[in-house]
Amino acid sequence: MLISVGLMLILFSFANSKQGDMRVKNTDVTVTQSYDNYFIDQQDVIGLMTNSGEDVLDKESFKKIKFKKLEKQIKQNLFVEDVEVFRDVKGTLYAKVQQRKPIVRIARSFGYDFYLDAKGNIFPMSQKFTARVLIAEGPFMNKLLLKGFKKDKTYLPYLEFMKRIEKDEFLSAQIHQISIDELGRIKMYQQVGQQVIEFGYPDENLDKKFKKLQLFYERILPNKGWNAYTRVNLNFENQIICE
Repeated sequence: MLISVGLMLILFSFANSKQGDMRVKNTDVTVTQSYDNYFIDQQDVIGLMTNSGEDVLDKESFKKIKFKKLEKQIKQNLFVEDVEVFRDVKGTLYAKVQQRKPIVRIARSFGYDFYLDAKGNIFPMSQKFTARVLIAEGPFMNKLLLKGFKKDKTYLPYLEFMKRIEKDEFLSAQIHQISIDELGRIKMYQQVGQQVIEFGYPDENLDKKFKKLQLFYERILPNKGWNAYTRVNLNFENQIICE
């Protein structure tokens, strides 16, 4: 029994020694292209891992590779939401990258446009790819950007409003743009139909307003036609004002 235990310890030590001396044989990068977003690709990730080719990973000893440092380098790209770097016993170095998912494009009358995700993170436009998402513009959005979107609790109901549109299959296709005026009142513009929908504030009546909007699409438009009105107001209690 003592001999068997001793032999196992020797074999275990030998295996650990072999693992410690192992070098990188392959690099496997996976970028999750979820939601049909293509902001970053495998070559971009390799460039981040190697400091644009200055650092060599191929045949490098795993003893010298710091996984957390590589993850930090990859996260320098603002389109990266999460990343995991690890290895296997055969000598392959893996990097699994999750991209950010924008739900809104913030259009500005001055300066560059930005994307906004469901967590309230703001990140820049990409030269590689343009996401087809809801466009938000107006003085109120500019004000929130200047303050720092996540630092101002005022943004929370507006983010919830945008998330509701993004999650709804019909509304995400039908509502292509919103404008938010200086006071924070929302207007919605459609892909089909000439009506401007006055949603107002995303306040405690948010659910009621979305139910009225659903009623407008399911009951009123089929009876009156898509071109019957130019203005729809959802702000009044238990009423839908169509003009």
